Amino acid sequence: MFKRIKIRIVKNKHQNQTLRNLKYHKQHQELKVSLQNQIQTSDEKIALRKNRILIQTQVMVTKNRLLGIVFALGLLTGCENAPTFEKSYVFDKSEWAQNVKPSFTVDIQDVSKEYNFILTIRTTTEYKFSNLWMYMSTTTPKGDKAREPFELIIANQDGSWAGTKTGTVVETSLQFKRRKMPEKGKYTFVLEQGITESKIDEILDVTLLVEEAVKEN
Repeated sequence: MFKRIKIRIVKNKHQNQTLRNLKYHKQHQELKVSLQNQIQTSDEKIALRKNRILIQTQVMVTKNRLLGIVFALGLLTGCENAPTFEKSYVFDKSEWAQNVKPSFTVDIQDVSKEYNFILTIRTTTEYKFSNLWMYMSTTTPKGDKAREPFELIIANQDGSWAGTKTGTVVETSLQFKRRKMPEKGKYTFVLEQGITESKIDEILDVTLLVEEAVKEN
């Protein structure tokens, strides 16, 4: 009887140990599954965040493209007011000799409109005069000619530049009175320097701009 009872006791202990092992294994498996679920959930959250960032980036790119298109359309619309004519003459060695006469030919087809004529001279800061006298000769499509002098103020009485200074370059503009052209066709404008010296130094270029005048209210 004693041995039998002892054997039973050993068996019960073994069974209890087995049950404990099974319980531990079950808990371990549940913990493993829980961790895997947490990892999977974390991965899903990261994926969702990445998708949100990707969507936000795509939206920003789309907005930028739309803004670019709108800006381009604005530029195209602005081109409706583009100059009728714009041309520059660059002086060799930054010298305007008396025998050098820049010429500009402008084709005017709409004589019902008024036009602005703007002349721009660029000099260096080494230009030694406060002004520049010039002559402009005009030839109409019919061959009629006129020649008139005019003065461009380059420096003010206090020594400051009348135009815009950028580095060593000074840009000075003169706008003539708006006018309607009497006839359709090509007009030729010729410039001459009007001082007594044979050449004027430190003059870079001259530009003639012709544009439609904005109607006054």
